[in-house]
Amino acid sequence: MFPLPPVSVVLLLEQFADLAMVEQSTFLDTLNIYLYTSPQQRRRMREAWRETAEVLPVTEDPDAVR
Repeated sequence: MFPLPPVSVVLLLEQFADLAMVEQSTFLDTLNIYLYTSPQQRRRMREAWRETAEVLPVTEDPDAVR
């Protein structure tokens, strides 16, 4: 058996696995862009994600936002 990553990573992987294939593709494309961009652009991306997340409805069920 392989070593398990930290709990926070396991939770992210679980949520990723629950995404539809199109959503998984979008996530991976966005992650790829993030990994290859400059530190300044990364900061702007993170700020945009935070701003977007702040206006999303708060719910216990992550599937409810879909």
